[in-house]
Amino acid sequence: MDLKDVLTALALLGTGGAVGSWLSVWLRNRREDRVRWHSERRAAHEKFLTSAEKMYDTAIVIAEHIGNLRELTKWGEDPLFDEEHLLREAEKLDDGWATYAIDTVRHQRPIANSAQAQMNDR
Repeated sequence: MDLKDVLTALALLGTGGAVGSWLSVWLRNRREDRVRWHSERRAAHEKFLTSAEKMYDTAIVIAEHIGNLRELTKWGEDPLFDEEHLLREAEKLDDGWATYAIDTVRHQRPIANSAQAQMNDR
């Protein structure tokens, strides 16, 4: 056995080790992907995130209008906040913007509640 045969054997062993290592990593990633991101789980995650995004978007709109109505009605920072009472107090004002805000909040609240329920179901 000469030097050329030894180098050839070492090259074959190195190539075999690299291919074996690559195959091991590929199989492990494939198994983890199948376990972690099963198609049903992926669909459930997508539905959850869609519901969360819808709830967040509607909550932002509601919070903005409620904050402005609190300033308009001089409601203050009462810790016992009742949204429906605030809306009834704002209805007493003769203000077009208040009417718009009330309608927006009453329209967005069921959407936010529905999105929250869907998010909890997921």
